[in-house]
Amino acid sequence: VLKILDLVKRINHAIRQIYIQARIVMINKEAKEELGIAWSFEERGGKLSNVIDDLRKSGDNQALWDLVKNSGAFNLNASSTLTLGIVKDALKIDAEIKALQDRNLAKVLSAPRVMVLDGESAIIKQGQEVPYVTTNRFGESNVEFKEAILSLNVVPTILPNDYIVLQVSITNDSVSHQVLANNYPLLNKQAMSTSLFLRDGVTVVIGGIQVKNDSNGELRVPILSNIPLIGRVFRHTIKQNDNMELLVFLTPRVVQMSPEDFLAWGGKEDEETKKAAR
Repeated sequence: VLKILDLVKRINHAIRQIYIQARIVMINKEAKEELGIAWSFEERGGKLSNVIDDLRKSGDNQALWDLVKNSGAFNLNASSTLTLGIVKDALKIDAEIKALQDRNLAKVLSAPRVMVLDGESAIIKQGQEVPYVTTNRFGESNVEFKEAILSLNVVPTILPNDYIVLQVSITNDSVSHQVLANNYPLLNKQAMSTSLFLRDGVTVVIGGIQVKNDSNGELRVPILSNIPLIGRVFRHTIKQNDNMELLVFLTPRVVQMSPEDFLAWGGKEDEETKKAAR
């Protein structure tokens, strides 16, 4: 009965949804500084910057500010490595990421878009299933799979005055190079969570998830390295250990839909829905 009443209540009013554009980028830690991002927190410090102070002093609804201040939004655990930032020029950031990709200093892993109801959860997953062999007590072998994924869980809440609170949880499970004696794969696990308070349409960046990217390369002496038999003398294999970081870009936009449009939409994302986003 409660579910029916809740549905009737929603249908009788304009449906409020949030259209979330996300982008997950793996970037060289040193190259990250080339991006024009106004970082709101110092790494491991959890300190507020003038970006948040400006919000408090801007003359916006004081009751709204008190609500956010007391809710714990923007609070970080003192031991957290999470970093938060605001993108001031989205087009410029796009160009800078493209330039870093051309230099092999960044890679866009995923760029999902999702529509979610106010107060509901949106889950985005990216990764792979790692196969491994198990043996039962009869000596029979079976292939099983273990998930190694990057998972992003976002719960948006629409506030007055075009503000949005995003409750964000990020988990990153990656395959370790170490394998147990029974071939069971080991996973490196990372998890972070925070609450973000921002205006409709503003792009926020979440960083701090460290990734080690091991790769092998080869140095060659031109011409000599191609000579049969002796060519290998002029070739050297090198191992590169790049310290990378995952950056998660989130842009939430409020979408107002009539009950008719909402029922017709039925959970599908289309161009008209995107245009409805403010």
